[in-house]
Amino acid sequence: RLPADLVCALKLPTQCYDWECAAKCEGTTCYVVKDAFGNNAGYATAIETMLGQVEAAGGPGRQVHLAARLTSIEAAPAAGRAASRLIFAGGRSVT
Repeated sequence: RLPADLVCALKLPTQCYDWECAAKCEGTTCYVVKDAFGNNAGYATAIETMLGQVEAAGGPGRQVHLAARLTSIEAAPAAGRAASRLIFAGGRSVT
């Protein structure tokens, strides 16, 4: 089960898990995340929503790279006193 706090914070649409909406799920009422058509959205929906928000907060041209292997972290004083540069396999880096 996805934590309810995460689902609520992301404002994902939900519906009672069972048709009676009774407390039959570990002693409480369980909800399932739904898509725009009322179908079960799946567990990836919360992760995809969070990633979309992270990318949007980063501004234009910013994106999240999955399965990128971090090889080192270095100080980046030119970017700021407490800035760091992340170095990934293949030579890509971000500050």
